Amino acid sequence: MPSFLMIQWGIIGFFVIIHFLIGFLRGTSKSTYFTIVSLIMTVVTLWIVSKLSFNMLLTSGLFSTSLLDLVNSLTGGAIPADVITYLNEPEILGLAIAIADLVLRIAAYFILYPLIKFSLTITIFKPIWKLGIKKSILKKQNEQARIKHEEQENQNRKFVPSKRLNKNILSRLFGGAVGSLRGLVVAFIFLVPLLVLASFASEVTSGLNIEQTQEGQVLSSQQDLAITIPSEIEEILRNINEMNEGGLSAIVKDITIQEKSLDRYIFDTVFTTDIVVEETSTSINFGNELEQIMGIATIIAENGYLEDDFQIENISTDDIANA
Repeated sequence: MPSFLMIQWGIIGFFVIIHFLIGFLRGTSKSTYFTIVSLIMTVVTLWIVSKLSFNMLLTSGLFSTSLLDLVNSLTGGAIPADVITYLNEPEILGLAIAIADLVLRIAAYFILYPLIKFSLTITIFKPIWKLGIKKSILKKQNEQARIKHEEQENQNRKFVPSKRLNKNILSRLFGGAVGSLRGLVVAFIFLVPLLVLASFASEVTSGLNIEQTQEGQVLSSQQDLAITIPSEIEEILRNINEMNEGGLSAIVKDITIQEKSLDRYIFDTVFTTDIVVEETSTSINFGNELEQIMGIATIIAENGYLEDDFQIENISTDDIANA
């Protein structure tokens, strides 16, 4: 199995190299401008994605009933009557909307995010560059060139204004460096959901030790309980821990916003939705939900509930503390 850590740095390297080459061709001015635009568009598009929701449509009882009837008619009555009855219940409808919002935002994050960002850049910021900033820089550049031309002793050659910005090797290298920064940001945004999910999975094994024995791989908990696991799972767990300790997560964890690491803050911003049930609004943070599920998995693993010889009849009042 390929190392998750190497795959992560490979993705980052790919984005950095591509944007370095783009920045090298653009030069300092253009590369700096579009890097700033990219950062602004990243914030704007993440905000747009975080606001996408079926909530405004499906919390209307009349609309939800009509939609269910439409879907049922198109599928030839495939939806059972009792399911339709359940879905018309406000609480069940709220849960359905939450799940639909999660699917919608996952798709929007990986599909609509680059499309929205690209379209806004092309329609708004590229014309600003061409018609405003570039013309201003080019005018200043030609004015300086004209003064130098007039100061020369040979005036036989007519001065011809340039239609392109001057780009020497230093300008191109600095543009490439700025482009690399843009590529790093793009790669980080792309990897944020994977980084956060990997950190959740890593927490499951944080209290466990993966050991190699003659019988195979085992997970040993802090209570000296051993659980035999397949070698494939053991390798995945090692890869996840390695990626969290030596990957991008280890770098950005010290960058905090509202007492959260940068990747977790972005994840929570995008994947938090508000569900309205009978005029009562409830905020659902999918990151917190996943974290709690992983916490339950950690307790189950650490306390030997996955052991081969574990019997449910062995549960007693001593296990209340683990509930």
